[in-house]
Amino acid sequence: MKQLVWLCLVGCLSQGIVQAQSMQAQLPAVNLSSLLRLQGVRPTANGLLLLINGNPQVRMERVVEPDRLVIDLSGTAIPKELHKTIVPINQFGVQQARIAQFDKDVTRIVLDLLPGEAGEWMTRFDPRSGLILQPAVANPTAVTPSPAPAPLPDRSVVANLQGFVVEGTSRVIIQTDQPTTVTGSQDSATNTFNVVISPAQLSATWGKSVLEPHVPIERVRVTQLNEAVVASFKLSPGWQMREGKGGNSNQIILELVPSDSPAPSNIPPLPKVVPPASQAPLPEVLPTEGKKIVVVDPGHGGGDPGAVANGLQEKDIVLPISFAAGRELQRLGYVVYYTRTQDVEIDLEPRVRLAEQVRANAFVSIHVNSLASQSSHVNGIETFFAPGSRLGRELAELVQNQVISATGARDRGVKSARFYVIHRTTMPSILVETGFVTNPQEAANLANPAYQQKLGEAIARGVHQFLSRP
Repeated sequence: MKQLVWLCLVGCLSQGIVQAQSMQAQLPAVNLSSLLRLQGVRPTANGLLLLINGNPQVRMERVVEPDRLVIDLSGTAIPKELHKTIVPINQFGVQQARIAQFDKDVTRIVLDLLPGEAGEWMTRFDPRSGLILQPAVANPTAVTPSPAPAPLPDRSVVANLQGFVVEGTSRVIIQTDQPTTVTGSQDSATNTFNVVISPAQLSATWGKSVLEPHVPIERVRVTQLNEAVVASFKLSPGWQMREGKGGNSNQIILELVPSDSPAPSNIPPLPKVVPPASQAPLPEVLPTEGKKIVVVDPGHGGGDPGAVANGLQEKDIVLPISFAAGRELQRLGYVVYYTRTQDVEIDLEPRVRLAEQVRANAFVSIHVNSLASQSSHVNGIETFFAPGSRLGRELAELVQNQVISATGARDRGVKSARFYVIHRTTMPSILVETGFVTNPQEAANLANPAYQQKLGEAIARGVHQFLSRP
């Protein structure tokens, strides 16, 4: 990933790009009741998914020097916190996506393209997921459809999940076509209840339930994970969820209860969902007087694989590196929180929210890099901090020095960027790009557990240098 100048997203293309100071304009007033809502942009296996609750009118225009694709969504608004943010892509010849509220009823997305990459894209709308952007191909019929859940093993007891309903403010019912097993855990840091249903798969008729305003659930995310389905319920403050009773054998009952409500004595506590033992971090250490807190953020996860090349996926590489960093930080006496400990998809905003809620002293997001196939020779490690953050720069410099010293990798330096997770956090924050998965030799290193351990421990030493300064 190379540092790009943040380009102005405001102004008429026919009149050229306006001066950078216009970026300081206030966010336009938006009548949210009459507009579609864009909640984010994320890469998938076949293109870019725009998380939007309807099918807007789309206008696309290619701009050169530098190469970029400007996409305007009419009748669309974004949350205030998404205005002027960057989402790293590193796929399909796109380095990053920049999002802004261009006008009171127009959302603009700018895709920064690598030189020589195709700028022709096509769109299609999937009512179950959102607007899908795909690079145009010579034969439109050959466009790969959006990814389906991974094939499940040939087992006779795989349950098809058909949907869920919310009964008042007391319980959630997930309907299946046959009995299955359920485990789950309450993540107190984010007030999210994660349910793992296995063996199970999402049926072709699975649909999203509409959450009424009085329901104490802020968001539901459902992900296919090999032979299991993971359902994450983000609960409103003051509410918890637990396994309930009743229903028939083809129903999964989850109770919604106030946080101070005691658990029934005849229902055993649900086991905590943890990653495989080979990758599991040390047991969570509760914050205590005098201990500093570090949030370690393994990038991507679940349906968002991140960079993909040479048979590797970014989401699988960064998790063991993150665990290695966390274990070393715990050994050095720090309290460590992970934004994810398994292969589940998490939005950018909850990662930031976790760091704010636990009042972290430092935030470290761990990623791997990628470029187009013609740039497979590019390699090296680089560390980013938020523009204008003096402490972020100092943390980035210390971590960068440690990882280069430990690995001998090419030093691509320390750079500033407005990546959401480091730009929106209030503590010193960095994003470490630990190497290029598109470079064959570096990909081999990144897939090596010993190299992953070396990277994680070096990151931890850099963080320790920063936090232990007088």
